[in-house]
Amino acid sequence: MHTEDEEEDLEFEALLDSFTQASDENFEGFYMDSEDLFDVLSYFIDTFDIIRANQGFDIAFKLYPENPVFQLLHAKFTAMQGFYEDAEVELSKIKHAYPEVPETYVEEVILSQITHKKVDAFHLLNQALSLNYELPEAHSMLALEFLRKGDVDQAMSHIQTAISQDKYTLQNLEMMIFPNFKAYKEEVLLDFLTRLSDEYPMQEEVWRQLGMAYFCLGRDQDALNAFQLQYSLNPDNPHTLFNLADCYYRMHEFDKALQQYEEFQRANLYPVDILIGKCYYRMHQYDKALQTLIDADSSDPLYIFKFEEIVKVCRAMGNLPMARNLLRDYLSKESQAPIVIMLAPRLLSLLHPVKDQDEILEIIDKLFLLEDSEYNFFQFIVQLIYYYNTPEAIDLGIILVENYQDSVINDTYIQYCLGIFYLEKGWNDKGCFHLDKAFSALSQDEFEEFFYMSSGPYTIPAVQEIAHRYNLQIPSETCDASELFNESDDLSEDYFFDFTFE
Repeated sequence: MHTEDEEEDLEFEALLDSFTQASDENFEGFYMDSEDLFDVLSYFIDTFDIIRANQGFDIAFKLYPENPVFQLLHAKFTAMQGFYEDAEVELSKIKHAYPEVPETYVEEVILSQITHKKVDAFHLLNQALSLNYELPEAHSMLALEFLRKGDVDQAMSHIQTAISQDKYTLQNLEMMIFPNFKAYKEEVLLDFLTRLSDEYPMQEEVWRQLGMAYFCLGRDQDALNAFQLQYSLNPDNPHTLFNLADCYYRMHEFDKALQQYEEFQRANLYPVDILIGKCYYRMHQYDKALQTLIDADSSDPLYIFKFEEIVKVCRAMGNLPMARNLLRDYLSKESQAPIVIMLAPRLLSLLHPVKDQDEILEIIDKLFLLEDSEYNFFQFIVQLIYYYNTPEAIDLGIILVENYQDSVINDTYIQYCLGIFYLEKGWNDKGCFHLDKAFSALSQDEFEEFFYMSSGPYTIPAVQEIAHRYNLQIPSETCDASELFNESDDLSEDYFFDFTFE
């Protein structure tokens, strides 16, 4: 005998099978109830199955051409794919044709937040509530608008109304707050989340969000306390283990962090070998760290950081030749562009600009074939040469740039890089000749992008004069051209914290 949830799952699987079979038959004579079709479409959108979703919309518009629900869902789907202007046009048409549909006003506010377009959010959300007061999304978003203004009382009033209307409000609140975390004042957000924890102390989502807020603000002990309360409410939620581990790691309690990461690993959600390897490294257990990193599962979300971590461990062991050989082996076998693009700088950082020149040229050529952006490619070369920081490296840079003179679309990159490299050699006339050609083709915005490749040459009066001649303003701040190749003490916290939504 099936439970009610199992029955619903079976019914939904039958709907998906029915849709798939109809698709194979070109939807000849196909019919599906509008609510069922909406659920099927929503599933395809959630799983980002664009082909099935588009098929579903074609059928929905054919079966229910006057139903604004499908039109609104399509506008959301359009925005989700990044076609924001198209989504804005769709929403405008829906609002004009069906001004009594409250969800349209809510979606307009959501889209404005994504595109940073200014709208009167209070007016739009109140308009939605005037049409349907029992609309939890509108209350939730109004709560956040009041939170931005610092009015915690009004924010609490609206969020409690939303919670009474939809049991998933607290869970969804996470996705609304943290992508725009910096939009809220620290004390206001903590006051709001603390009040929520007082009001709903048995809801683990509240403690998770309070922990996340503390963590993002660097209050690690407070974050740990909140996550421990969350764990006490639901010890079967493995994501809490991950968050506890993050707190312990930042507090330099690496043995406890390791224990939590390993327990999370046993839950089989996804591997965290890189983080386990980092714990061993910070505990000075270098052999275990290196073996863990070498054996790391490629499905680890942090797998691309494996190569930097191997270099750090081998450096600590005093055995950089081992790191070089390992990375050479990985690069010879790797074909996935994102991994090669992360792996190559780590190997290049271990090579000599003269002794290993042929190998460097070969790696750079591989990157040229993989990198879609010419700007990124030449920025990479500049950063590499400044990382090596020797006269021989400058000569290598000129060789590298000239190698691609006949292969690029935009010659400005060639002229710019040659200019700064010749200036570094002290050949000012030749350097200024190439920079003059580059600057003549740049707008101010483009010029600033090039400036941040390397700000060093801009201290030379002749370069300043060329920039002035083309009305280009030199930014006041400087930059570090070799940042890409420098080893960081830790992974970015953007990757450290688990923002997986249960």
